[in-house]
This record gives sequence, structure tokens and C-alpha cells, in this order.
Amino acid sequence: AVRAREEAGRVVHDGILQTLAAIARRSDDDALRTLAADTERELRSYLVAGHQDVDDLPMALRAAASEVARREAVDVRLAVADDLPELPPERRRALVGAVTEAVTNAAKHGRANRIVVFPDCTPDEAGVTCSVRDDGMGFDGTTPPGRGIERSIVRRMSEVGGRAEIESTPGRGTEVRVWVR
Repeated sequence: AVRAREEAGRVVHDGILQTLAAIARRSDDDALRTLAADTERELRSYLVAGHQDVDDLPMALRAAASEVARREAVDVRLAVADDLPELPPERRRALVGAVTEAVTNAAKHGRANRIVVFPDCTPDEAGVTCSVRDDGMGFDGTTPPGRGIERSIVRRMSEVGGRAEIESTPGRGTEVRVWVR
């Protein structure tokens, strides 16, 4: 795992970080420069210190929603239940990662103006369910999901024993629901 992380760090440093730095220096677009600089800084921090894990699920979801809202300039509303159960770290990270991807997709690809994130207890109260609903352009839900949805939402949840469902209708937005115990 250490060798794989070091190799990934070299690849990111030698390619992606250099590209982001060049974009931040050369672009005429202020928003693009800021995004490139922020992303470069986040990647460098990750490579040096490792991904910081937030133990508190509501706090982690708030931070993720806030970051996407800032980065994508979209209205993200988060309604967090006070009594969310604690999740093991790998499941909490998977849930937060899937929600972050769903919010990002809604902003970038769905062109949503408003995104609502609602985490709650599962009916048996042993797990967490989270809905990410947007008012974006939606897509044909009968087509196979894209790579981002498949890898970053569906597979991510499946790997920790959870699941994900996506409902979307062209012109009527999308809802992503994830569950984990």
C-alpha cells in the first residue's frame, strides 16, 4: 500500500500537479485559475499528509457540501438529522465520497441551480441513508451510468456493503440515494 501510494504520488506530482500549476499561471479565466490553484493545493496536502478523515459524519457532509458549493458556485442545502448513527471510518468515507460525487455531478453535468442533501437514519436506525436531489437538467435513466457514477458512487458504496440508486428524468433533475450500515 505504501509503495502504491508513493507511485501514485509520483504520477500525480509529475503530471497532474504540473498541469494544474500551469493552468493557474497561464489562464485568463479567474474562476479557472482559482479552481486549478485550489485543486493543486488540495492534492499537495493529500500527498504530504494523507487524506484527513473527519470522524463526525454530519461535519464531513457539511464540509463536502460547502466545498462543492464554493467550487461550483451552486446552492447546496444540507438538512442533517441530529441522531445520525456513527459509522465505521471506511463506510463513513465511502458515504461522504459518494455524496460529494453526486453533488459535483449535479452541479457540473446536471447544471443544477439547487441541490438538496438529506442524510437520515435508515428505518432500522442501524445505518444511514442519504438523498442528493437536484433541479438540474436530468438524463435518461434507462441508459447505463457513466464512469463517474459507476465508479465513484455505485461501486464505492458496494465495496463497503452499501448500495446506491439513481433516478433521473430529462428536464426534471436527478436524485441519488445511498445507503450504508
